[in-house]
Amino acid sequence: MNKAIAAHAIFIVSVILIFLFFIAAIFFKWIDWSKLGANKFFCSAKLHSYCSDWKKTNFEKTPWNWNEKGPEGCEEFGIMQPSQEDCEKLLG
Repeated sequence: MNKAIAAHAIFIVSVILIFLFFIAAIFFKWIDWSKLGANKFFCSAKLHSYCSDWKKTNFEKTPWNWNEKGPEGCEEFGIMQPSQEDCEKLLG
């Protein structure tokens, strides 16, 4: 009976450590999800982030270079670098 408890305890501790490793990897940006490839979710997040950052400057200065930040290939989903009017429509 003690061997069964020890085996379960080792398994639980291992699962917790693996989980904590992935949380730390994401937190410290060792894993960059944006380079995994374009999909509609990440491209929409990129668009919203771009417009939000741009609105913070009252549309005076673009926040960052659209083509240098991942994911790339968002044109496949009809998501391209927005104009000021596009961002105003998106953010309301």
